[in-house]
Amino acid sequence: MIYEIQKTNSYLAHEYDIKHDGKVIYFGRLGALSKYQRIKMESLKEPTVFLSFRFSGILNYIPFLHWFGKSKQKKLFKCRYGKKYIGSFARCLDGFGKQRYIITTASGETLYVYTISKGRYTYACFYESDDQTQIAQADTFLTAKNGCFTHTLYLLDDKNELSLLLLAFMLYYDNFEYTTRGKWYAGKSHTYSYTWGKYNEKYNEGWKYKYFGEGNFFLE
Repeated sequence: MIYEIQKTNSYLAHEYDIKHDGKVIYFGRLGALSKYQRIKMESLKEPTVFLSFRFSGILNYIPFLHWFGKSKQKKLFKCRYGKKYIGSFARCLDGFGKQRYIITTASGETLYVYTISKGRYTYACFYESDDQTQIAQADTFLTAKNGCFTHTLYLLDDKNELSLLLLAFMLYYDNFEYTTRGKWYAGKSHTYSYTWGKYNEKYNEGWKYKYFGEGNFFLE
């Protein structure tokens, strides 16, 4: 399954079209004033998905604690589909050069997300709880039009029951990684980025092509 998460407004309102097979299936919206405001993902036919900030424990806010063997989880958001809890997202610092996102499902399963930037793209690689099996990848093209980035999520067909949670994660991810509030953008901006970290090996260059072929799904 291939989904496109396209930001359509990046100034006071932060809005998204989420598409599958070229059709908008959800609309996303961030809070206008802060990265810690509620995030919404809405559909005309389905209940609204809400993401709300929660404190993750005082120990997670002690500086440099993760350098001494203690993992820290910050930027914790809980995710609900209507009134039903479906999961949570957090940024996890495991040590020097070791940063990843943690997704926890309602059933208690853990997914790990590793981000790597190489040139014109940033890749987010999603792994199952065994930390060995990749089930999805999100590619972000680092050229933004009027401050709006586009992400493409590639999700294995047999894992499509996770699509709602992972699409909500993509709004959370864009909120923290690609959104600046109160800034006026005009025209295209081009960025090249390269990251180094101890999790760089989690990016498998051949994974997308193995399951989705050679097509380029970005509108450059």
